Amino acid sequence: MSGNPPHGKIDKDWSVGMSQASVAAKTFFVSVLGSVFYMLLQLPLPWILGPLTALLAAKSISAGPYYTPPVLRNLAFIITGIYFGTSFSRETLTAAVPFLLPYTLLTALLLTFSITSGLWLARRTGIDPVTGVFASIPGGLSEMVAASDSLKGNAGIVSVLQTIRILSVVFFIPFFVTYAIGSGESGPAGKTAAAVYPDSHPAAFTLYLLPIAAAYFLRKTLPAAYVVGSLFTSALVNISGMPIPHLPYWLAVGAQLIIGTSIGSKMSIQDLKKAGSAGPPFFIYTLLLITISLGMGVLFSYVTGIPLETGLLSMAPGGLVEMVLTAESIGGDPATVSSLQLIRFLFIVIAVPSFLKWMFKVTSRQD
Repeated sequence: MSGNPPHGKIDKDWSVGMSQASVAAKTFFVSVLGSVFYMLLQLPLPWILGPLTALLAAKSISAGPYYTPPVLRNLAFIITGIYFGTSFSRETLTAAVPFLLPYTLLTALLLTFSITSGLWLARRTGIDPVTGVFASIPGGLSEMVAASDSLKGNAGIVSVLQTIRILSVVFFIPFFVTYAIGSGESGPAGKTAAAVYPDSHPAAFTLYLLPIAAAYFLRKTLPAAYVVGSLFTSALVNISGMPIPHLPYWLAVGAQLIIGTSIGSKMSIQDLKKAGSAGPPFFIYTLLLITISLGMGVLFSYVTGIPLETGLLSMAPGGLVEMVLTAESIGGDPATVSSLQLIRFLFIVIAVPSFLKWMFKVTSRQD
């Protein structure tokens, strides 16, 4: 009997759970309204940008609360990873190999520009160099925040300035590529990852367990493991000769809605104001970063001969999921975009923080 929790605790846990459920229901209601609005106007990425826009608009009127259950967010990342991982084949992998050298060189140039700009921003705004550089790197937000914190940077400022970059890229790039390069229509134009194998044996669906297990067991060791681990594993299984049945498009739409809702529920109008004096110059830097990345995308497309929209989205500074979804929506090559974006993402979140830690330690010794 002593092992049973008191009734008061059960009632409290139940009320907390019901409160979170009601807040989550309200959050998703606002998100769906935003998605419907984007769909009616035929705007790009309606299931990600729609919820993000609607929740930011709602927060400008009422602070909230807004909430997305973490388990739903993680499941959405796994579904998205599998969805695009199954678009890989031996042919797409072979086709991407010739792009690696020019892509790596251009990525190195883009990172050099980011680091140099971060040091300039630090001097211009009065923030410390560690904060300036980690706020400027086009990598994963959580990874850059953690790395800056380990070197005594200002994690709060890094988080806000990284948010400005992510919002700018996520909103601008899909619109630009869709309307300036693509057909101006949003939706599942690409068929690669949206179809379902008609002759798949029921046992083939058990292969979904492999990317799910990989995402779960790598969650503490691999950055963004839920999307990267599931994408990488499903791609490996597909390439090995055991094709995983493609997920239906409606399931991918649901995952996009959850991801957009999760991003929007975390964003805060107050957080965007905390950057203070660093905000305007950093926004100018972000515009320059986007412009330079677009120029590199044009050059990358010219050198390799790949379609222009695929080159632009492959070089876009951040947002692997959003760039791959944009590639699919305008009829680009999501497999090539996801493979190259994944390579850059892993390089940034694994190698760059270690290099910057070494660079700042050497600099501090010389001072």
